Amino acid sequence: MHRVDRRCFEGRTDNDFLAYMDQHPAVSYVEMDTIESVEGARSCLLTLCWTQSIFGLALACESQTAREVCKRLQELHSALGEENFIRLFPVILTDRGSEFSNPAELEALGTRIFYCDPMQSTQKPHVERWNREVRCRVPKGYSFEGQAILRAFGITRIPPDDVMRSPRLLAGKIRKIEKRP
Repeated sequence: MHRVDRRCFEGRTDNDFLAYMDQHPAVSYVEMDTIESVEGARSCLLTLCWTQSIFGLALACESQTAREVCKRLQELHSALGEENFIRLFPVILTDRGSEFSNPAELEALGTRIFYCDPMQSTQKPHVERWNREVRCRVPKGYSFEGQAILRAFGITRIPPDDVMRSPRLLAGKIRKIEKRP
């Protein structure tokens, strides 16, 4: 397990977050977390939830590490461009998991990182609810390795070139997910 340098939390605590948001009331923020795969697997889902909307995003990660979280956010930054990334991720609130222990690298992308107090998942309720919704569809014990997560959501992989040629190919490829009782 990766040992977290506690200094990474300095100036980024929940109290710092609340003070920042008081000074910048028009700024939105995203809550971030991970959902672990089956026991013994390295993979996880990086979950992001926009608090001013009902939008959430789950990104498959090969491992639950700070390097992998940075890699996924760097990919989003590259895909969106700097301006859009900063507009969508001005502030990120997360827990103190070791996978979030490299705030300097994340902040280099143009976002601000803040951390909840230890053992206080209630300080990021939106992403916790999002995670529960994901777990309704992908129960514990289900692997996030390879294409397994796509199968869990009933998604068929379509080659990107096919989508570019004919977006109609998406019709019928993604089935509606029924809520489990």
